[in-house]
Amino acid sequence: MRRTLDALAAGLITEAHAKVMAEGADVLHRSLGADADAFERSCATLQDRLLARAESCTRSQLRRAVRAAVAAIDAAGERERRRQARAQVDVCVYPDDDGLSVLMARMTTVDATRVLAAVNAVAASGTLITDCDATLGERRAAALLALATGTPDEVGPQAQARAQVRAEVQVTVALADLLDGADGSGPIGALLGDPTVPIMLRRLVTDPLTGRALDLGRRRYEVSEALRRWIVARDRTCRFPGCSRRAAACQVDHVTAWSDEGATDAANLHALCTRHHQLKTHAGWEVRRDDGTGLTVWSSPAGRTYWVDPDPPPEIVAA
Repeated sequence: MRRTLDALAAGLITEAHAKVMAEGADVLHRSLGADADAFERSCATLQDRLLARAESCTRSQLRRAVRAAVAAIDAAGERERRRQARAQVDVCVYPDDDGLSVLMARMTTVDATRVLAAVNAVAASGTLITDCDATLGERRAAALLALATGTPDEVGPQAQARAQVRAEVQVTVALADLLDGADGSGPIGALLGDPTVPIMLRRLVTDPLTGRALDLGRRRYEVSEALRRWIVARDRTCRFPGCSRRAAACQVDHVTAWSDEGATDAANLHALCTRHHQLKTHAGWEVRRDDGTGLTVWSSPAGRTYWVDPDPPPEIVAA
């Protein structure tokens, strides 16, 4: 990881960023350490992909990118790591001293997302707790108890219907990769050929050189559902510095306000979670977006500037 050390010495990255890169290299070493040449090549690839990006992203953003890159570089090792991790799936209770306990469940991300979505659906229905002073946490806890203990009368039929959720995983795949794997030789082909996996394909046109999403503007304030899906697919996460909330759970915001002649089109829209949408609207934060590069530049009320690069397309790892 010589180039990472050189970037640290030159002040291009922080010590925290260098540690994240080293953590990725350590994962690769545990998998490929027996083959020195393979390990050196994998470290070189890791730095090729992420070192330049490390100069402008936050530590948490870099950590997510390193995990994705390591999974793509060492696909076989990633499959083995996931197999070993499944042995840690469990549900545990840790009592506290205040009469409460922590119920912890370790499960696949898809299953955990489904459970939380069901809990939120029942909690939002208001059928379990009618006290206006009840916190969201109390409502969620009551919803989880009702769902886990099978008390449909308490949950209510409408809330039960809302709790019947399904997880949706969005995977962005280049057309060439999709066609190459369509014969069943690769992970995409295997996925398409699995009759147990329901798949919906949606076309998303991008520039072949930059990968930037292409779109036509809209002459109205309201964001159409099709345009919202476009923004979610392009941004993937909240565009505020350091925020990793999924774009699917965010609001679609006008970079330049509609009242200031901002258009309702892909170039002037981005995903913001509720909290950071409020900061932009009411707390003095300013933002501008370069549609050519996808770069978002934020200015804080204190005059500091933050850059948020567009998230790269996710890497594909065979299961």
